Formats: sequence, C-alpha cells, structure tokens
Amino acid sequence: MAIVERLKHDIVDGLRVGRLRFRMNTSSIVYCVGRTAIDTGPANQWRWVRRFLTDHRVSRILLTHHHEDHAGNAARCQQELGLPVFSSALCQTLAEKKMNLPPHRKLCWGTPEPFSAQVIDETMTLEQGLVLRAIPCSGHADDMVCYLEPNRGWLFAGDLYLAPNTKYMLKEENPHLMIDSLNKVLEYPFDTLFCSHRGIVHQGHRALKQKLDFLLSTLETVRKLSKSGLNEQQITRTLLGREDWMSLLTMYHFSKQNFINRLLDEPRKPN
Repeated sequence: MAIVERLKHDIVDGLRVGRLRFRMNTSSIVYCVGRTAIDTGPANQWRWVRRFLTDHRVSRILLTHHHEDHAGNAARCQQELGLPVFSSALCQTLAEKKMNLPPHRKLCWGTPEPFSAQVIDETMTLEQGLVLRAIPCSGHADDMVCYLEPNRGWLFAGDLYLAPNTKYMLKEENPHLMIDSLNKVLEYPFDTLFCSHRGIVHQGHRALKQKLDFLLSTLETVRKLSKSGLNEQQITRTLLGREDWMSLLTMYHFSKQNFINRLLDEPRKPN
C-alpha cells in the first residue's frame, strides 16, 4: 500500500509519498514554502504530488538534485502545470538525459522523463519576506544543493542528513565530499532541518554535527584497520557485519561494502 502523509512546520507544508513501506528511505517528501516547492517526488506518485502542488498554487519548483525520488515529476510539472523548474547547473545538464536506472529503483520510484531546468540564483526571495540561499553540497550526488532560510533558521537539506549514522552507501556516493559539505553547512546557524526522507528534524544543527562526527570517527577507524592489514571485506565484516537483504535487493548497488570502499578511496575535490 502506498504512503501518503502530510507534514507541517510553521508555514512549511510537506507531502510524503512512496510506493513501498520497507523503510523511511523508500518514501520521499515534497516541501512547499509559500508558492515555492522544493523537489517533486517520484514519478509513480504523480497523482498525489499534482494535487499537493495545485492546492498550494505553486508557481515554481526548486530541485535539490536530479535523482528520481526528487526530480521524478519535474517534466510533468513543466508539461501539465506550466511550472518553471530551477536547479544547480550540473543538475540542469544531468536532467536533460534519460536516466538508466537499475530495476530496484524503477520499482520503488518509477522512471522520470528528461526535462530542462533553469539555473538557480545563489539567493532567491520568496513570499512573506522569506529568502532561500542555495548551498552546493556534493557527496550524495555531485549536483546536490541545500536551501537555507537564514531568518527562520531552516535548512532544506535534500539527502545530506537521512540519519545520524549509516551502514550502507550507493556506489556513486562520496563520504569525503559529504564531510566537506557537512562542514560547510554547519558554518551557518539553523535549527530546523527539512530532510527529504527523515522528515522534519528539530535541533537540526546538532543532528548534522552528529552525522559529521560519525563519518569522521568511522573514517579514522577504517584507516586504522586498513593499516593493520585487514582488507575491505574484513573491515566491513568487523564494523558492519555481513551484507543483508538490503544489499541483495539492490544487487549491491546500495551496500555496506560500498560504504567501506568509498571511505578507503582517495578524497577528491567537488566538481
């Protein structure tokens, strides 16, 4: 049975949608701030997203990144609702190409259509005196941005948070860049974090600091174990245990081994 849930904080409304109920990350949240929507949800949940955007008389879309659970309805927003879509420059490039998704992602989110986006301004003025500042935050995805409302102390964090710790990672994720992005965002004052999967997180600054501390601590431990002579598989078993159904279901695209392997990779600079 599909997930449809409403969230509310101050003047921010959220809609959580998803086809599957396995875990929180199989649903995704669209947030509305006034007449601006942040992300569009997955393509297979369009009927609920369309109603939500229409009810809020949304006039524009801001994307955090190109992944199908965030930008899955961007093309429909343009074609059916006539809404302009804004994103980072890299997201704009990626959005114009057809996504080649593995089966488990198609099942969970559906397949989005390519679309054309306009590049976001660094600072955008919204209704009611609200301001959103776009902050590049690569790591989960190279094109990801977070949106900070400095006056209210809000951070729309895309997939920067998800949880204070993790056992799994996508093959293309980069924990070294996540650490850089967390350090960057934590330089700003904010309290309420709007996560695209976890939901509304109060004391959001502390929550992101907890995630940063976890990644740094795990990185240090992984490097020590590697220097002691353990290989990647042995380190994974020691710290995280054996792979389980989540890794098998995603054909190891999302796995514990990926997390350890990416930590052992050499750091690289953001694009």
